[in-house]
Amino acid sequence: MCVGRFPSFVLWIPVWLVASFPGAATDRVRVTLDTPRTEYVLGEPILLNVAVKNVGREALKAWKVHTDYTEPEIIVLISKDARSFDRYVMGVFGAVNFGVIVEVLKAGESREYSLRVLYAERHRTRLALKEPGRYWIKVRYPLITPEPLRRTELESNTVEVRVNQPKPADAEVWQAIRAPEFLRFIQCGVGHPKRPDVPRKVAELVRKHPKSTYDAALRWALNRYYERAVYPKGRQWAQQQPELEEIREALGMPKEPEGPFPDDRRLDVTVTFRFPEFTPLEDVFDVISVASGVPLRLAPELRIRRMRTAQITESVRKFMRLQVDIDGSWVPEPDGGYRLVPTKAPERTKVPQPPKQEGR
Repeated sequence: MCVGRFPSFVLWIPVWLVASFPGAATDRVRVTLDTPRTEYVLGEPILLNVAVKNVGREALKAWKVHTDYTEPEIIVLISKDARSFDRYVMGVFGAVNFGVIVEVLKAGESREYSLRVLYAERHRTRLALKEPGRYWIKVRYPLITPEPLRRTELESNTVEVRVNQPKPADAEVWQAIRAPEFLRFIQCGVGHPKRPDVPRKVAELVRKHPKSTYDAALRWALNRYYERAVYPKGRQWAQQQPELEEIREALGMPKEPEGPFPDDRRLDVTVTFRFPEFTPLEDVFDVISVASGVPLRLAPELRIRRMRTAQITESVRKFMRLQVDIDGSWVPEPDGGYRLVPTKAPERTKVPQPPKQEGR
C-alpha cells in the first residue's frame, strides 16, 4: 500500500473532534475503484486500485489518508450478495497516530492508493474472502477538509470478483500457506514473532514452485520483508544474514557487489594488466581508465603512492576497493569518474622542545 508524496504541512488535531457530514464535497471529489483482475484463487490477495480525483474547478485542501504501517484508513466493504456489505478489518496493524498532514489536491489532480485484501484477524479462517464464489467490493474514502473542519465518507463504485478453488497443481502451496501466520505474511510482508521461520519457508515455496498461482503474492511479501529488514542496516549487512541471503536467492536478486558505488555497474568490468613494480599509482589509474571507460583519478596529496603488485586481473570495483585504506576514499566527479582523495589530514609530528632553564 503506498501513497505518493505531495507538499504538505502538519497540524495536530485529535481525529475524534472531527464530525461526520455525509454528502458534503461529493460534487468536488470522485472515488473510483478497480482491480487488475476479476478472478483470483482462494488464499490469493485481492488487489484494489483506488483513485481519488478532484473534479471541481478549485484546489482542495484535505487531510492525508494513510494506508501503510497502519490499519488502512480507506474503508473496504465486502459482500456475498451485492446488497449487504461488511467492513473488512485486516487486524495486522493497530491505529497509528501520524499527526494531521494537510495536502493540496489541485483541480483535475488525482491520488492513487493500492490495497490488498486477504488476511482478516476476526475470521476463523483468517481469510477475508472465506470460500470460493462471487464477491462484491467497494470502498469509502474519508475526506476530511480543514476549512471548515468536516469529514465526509465518499463511496466508490462496486467491483465484482470471483474466487476459485485452488487447482491441483497449487494444492501443496495452498496447504502450506493456509496457516494464519503465512496468510498474515502474504498480506503485508511482516514476520510473526511466534513463527520466525515463515519467511524462510515462503522462500522455499518460491524456489520449489516457481509456476504456482501464488508465486506473485509470495514474491511480493518476500520483497517487502527483505526491504524492511535491510533498510535500517544496509545491503552489505544483509549479505551476512543467512535468512536474507536465502530470500535473495529465491527472488533471483543479484548479489550486491563488494566495493564502492554498487549501483554503477560499469565498475563490474574485469581488467587485466601487467605493470613494472613500484609504478606510480597515477599511471596505473590512467591505463585502467582507458581500458574500462571509467575515469579514475588521484588527488595531488596521494601522488606519492606506487603500485607494488606486478599484475592486475580483477574488476574495476575490486581494484578501487583495494586502494582504499585508513587515509583514502573515493568520491564521484561530475563527468562520471571517481577520484581517490585523502580522508583526513596527516598528523604533524611535534618536535620536543628543550625545557627552559631558570634565570634565562
